[in-house]
Amino acid sequence: MGRYRELCPFFRARADLEKPPSYSKLALSFKAESTSYDPGLHDKLAAQFEQDFPGLFLHQLQSQDLSDDLTFSLDLLRSRLQYEGVISAYSNNGISLAASSGLNDVTLRERPGARSPAHKAYCSSIAVVSAVVSALRRHHFFDAEACEFVQLYGKQIVRALSWSVSDPITLPLLDEIEQVVNLFYALAESAPPTAYPNPVVVKVLRVSTTYALTLLQQLNYALMHPNHIASLLEPVTAE
Repeated sequence: MGRYRELCPFFRARADLEKPPSYSKLALSFKAESTSYDPGLHDKLAAQFEQDFPGLFLHQLQSQDLSDDLTFSLDLLRSRLQYEGVISAYSNNGISLAASSGLNDVTLRERPGARSPAHKAYCSSIAVVSAVVSALRRHHFFDAEACEFVQLYGKQIVRALSWSVSDPITLPLLDEIEQVVNLFYALAESAPPTAYPNPVVVKVLRVSTTYALTLLQQLNYALMHPNHIASLLEPVTAE
């Protein structure tokens, strides 16, 4: 019995060492606040992927070999996103032509006051690209693809950043400006160190700086003249 007691800690420690790396990393995540298994965890994670990474599914992140080292790996996530072409999918779709020409209006001419579904989809695509770049920062492939995305929709992006105090203000326009600014912030944060600059990223950020400073001047003037800015606000609904 004494020998058994001496070996118990050894066997428990050995059992812990033999657990798959993926289990060790996510063991706590499978516990709810009451320390019981949370059956809704899988559905929540699947819903989050559907929202942030359309076209990417949980089974695509499963282990690809017996070592289990790839499961829940950031490198695997990068390779999967690269293979699936998450960013490039937003560069070739039904709204690409209008957006690349800078003609994606915030409202529909046929329905004054109603937001254009194409404009909403465009803003959502910018948000997804920003999220991917932020999550997988300092990855040259995604930086390059994101810059191609910016260059493709350059006219639409410049149109948003060219807002002035003489232009009307709508919620869809503010949404577009916010998403564009977030995209450039994500690119700047994920840019490689200055010792190893990416020429494409540097060029895109340098051009964006000029428009960002101009927009900042306009916003500064608007904040200092609240009565003027109030006259530019357009109603959310026709009523």
